[in-house]
Amino acid sequence: MEKSKLTRYIDKVRIGGAVGQAQVVTKNSVTHTWVATDDRDALVVLKMSNSTISDSNLGIGDLQKFSGLLSALGTDISFDITSIEKDGVQKAVEVNSSDDYGNTMKYMLHDTSVVPSSDGKQVKHLLEQEYNVKFTMDSNFVSKFIQGKGALGDEVETFTIVTGNNKVSVVIGWRVTHSNRLSIPVKPQVYDDIDKVSFSSQIMADILSANKECETGTLEMKGGDRPLIKLTFNVDDYNAVYFLQPRVSI
Repeated sequence: MEKSKLTRYIDKVRIGGAVGQAQVVTKNSVTHTWVATDDRDALVVLKMSNSTISDSNLGIGDLQKFSGLLSALGTDISFDITSIEKDGVQKAVEVNSSDDYGNTMKYMLHDTSVVPSSDGKQVKHLLEQEYNVKFTMDSNFVSKFIQGKGALGDEVETFTIVTGNNKVSVVIGWRVTHSNRLSIPVKPQVYDDIDKVSFSSQIMADILSANKECETGTLEMKGGDRPLIKLTFNVDDYNAVYFLQPRVSI
């Protein structure tokens, strides 16, 4: 197995450490994870095709530790899953990996009953919703957002989609009063006026960083009583979708 394919997958789930635990499910060469961030600001819906992981459901109780152990190995690794029968069902209990240099790694898995995973019906409902605003996130947008969040630091915790006169901007640090902020204009493919709602700028920056190898992504926002942002990235064998919950109405 190419190690980087798996570590990239884990990075897209972890999004900078916002997700501590997750189930990694593989069936018929497709690996997927549905999990909310620990603070419930975002939901991760990730799929990796052409997976070489054998059919399994891995309960990873510490994604950072799992990723760190994998990173200590060489470029090409084995990935062997040990399972036991429990209540008439085969359950994965450990992962063993090794590289061409003789380095080995063992990771003990958690029971999937204690590792979080989102409900499939909820995920399906979110994927089928219609959105009021849609635009492409290119490399310029990604770099400007990450740089802007870095410059503003902990002073600014949110960003806002601002619409008006058929124009759309993404504003880090938007406030009614004077404030330090960065405004990034974008070209909408779908446009509707929506209320100003704030979302976590740190989660957004971490998601963009975890998917920065993707040349373009898509941001969609739904307004109304239940505002929501949907971020989509497709690159190589990965399809990554993130849903952001609002922080505060402004």
